[in-house]
Amino acid sequence: MLVSFFIGIISYNVSIKGVSVGSLIFSSSFVKNDSAVGSSTLLKFMTKKLRVCLLESYPCSGFKFLRSSGSSGKIILKNKFYSIIKLKSGLSRKFNNLCCATVGKIFLLKYKLPFIKKAGLSRLLNIRPSVRGIAMNPVDHPYGGGKGKKSSKSILMGPWGKILQKKK
Repeated sequence: MLVSFFIGIISYNVSIKGVSVGSLIFSSSFVKNDSAVGSSTLLKFMTKKLRVCLLESYPCSGFKFLRSSGSSGKIILKNKFYSIIKLKSGLSRKFNNLCCATVGKIFLLKYKLPFIKKAGLSRLLNIRPSVRGIAMNPVDHPYGGGKGKKSSKSILMGPWGKILQKKK
């Protein structure tokens, strides 16, 4: 989403679910209104049981946690110096209260392609089939041929016989 500040600076930001065009979001260490979705502030100003995303691991280190689409964490416990946040993976982790976080959940973008029902549809999208080298004939690949599934070659090669990885 495109964010315009009052000073005249324009920047791009990760879109948060619930933030629409024209809504006010705050980005400050002194904002105590933690109910404003999309606002970014320090963990010490946020209340318990609040959903957060875009979380720093250490103060002023940049957002490292809860950055993927549809992710959010929940503040479980608060202390004078630390907050314990339950991440999307189910892991509870301790963060410094001087770390910055954003209130809300990251907007889930539906960017994936539609479900491909048959092989002909993927060929229309210029996706070529991938075949293992062992399943090919000896003229097509250095691994090809033979009656079993085991490759007799111990060196990793490409389809043209070029060695891809040297033996250790």
